[in-house]
Amino acid sequence: VHTYRKVTMREVHEHKLLPMIQITAEIARITRIEWFSCEVAINKRNNEFVAIDYMNDQCWVNPQSKSADGIPDDVITHITERIVKKAREYAFSYSNPDKSRT
Repeated sequence: VHTYRKVTMREVHEHKLLPMIQITAEIARITRIEWFSCEVAINKRNNEFVAIDYMNDQCWVNPQSKSADGIPDDVITHITERIVKKAREYAFSYSNPDKSRT
């Protein structure tokens, strides 16, 4: 059974996770998709991060309050708030055609 939890900035530094964050940011930039999951592995030969399942647009979002192996509820709340904000931005851009869509 896997367990989801937030990674602290200290852990990012301690475990040298910044390249993994950069990989996911680059996937988002290239695909222009902001809501996705990906799997990243470590290459045993050179200890580098490698995207092995690079873009899943059907994300599993079972909350920990419902399932022990779920995603922390506060993370789901944060994601939900970001999706609502983005939906409002798109709705505004469609109702105001003079504004560029982001």
